[in-house]
Amino acid sequence: MLNKIRVKKSQLDYFRAMARKSPLEIQAYLVGETSSPHLTKVDYFAYTTDYGVQTPYQVAWYRNEYEHLKKKAELQGKKIIGSIHSHLFMEDAVLSRSDYESCISEDHLLCGIVSTDGTRTKVRFWSISSPLPVEIDYEKKEAASSHAKRTSSR
Repeated sequence: MLNKIRVKKSQLDYFRAMARKSPLEIQAYLVGETSSPHLTKVDYFAYTTDYGVQTPYQVAWYRNEYEHLKKKAELQGKKIIGSIHSHLFMEDAVLSRSDYESCISEDHLLCGIVSTDGTRTKVRFWSISSPLPVEIDYEKKEAASSHAKRTSSR
């Protein structure tokens, strides 16, 4: 059972900062690999420049952009292992039923939620195999690469 996610702190901090600034929900897909049955490693957060749906209570990519990212990840020997999105006006990061169902339907291992009340954020990740949040393990050595990779099929 997956119980730990390894992620670069700078990538998660970048997402948190974007979530605090946005009046609408935001979303990124997590591209990486499963290192062991207990550990999944996130190589990068993939962002879109144009959402199919984006409101204060809902967010989704255009399907063609998701499919483009999926192919790109496969060419890199990686896969989309999950997603992370923001929940506005909340003090605690809580996985909703629709969040869980979306994770299952897209065949993801992880679902991340960043709750924000405008000034503070809280982050949690869940595995589809457990109702309990997984432990976040920050990658020790960070590369000097950019915080985010953008994708667009247009």
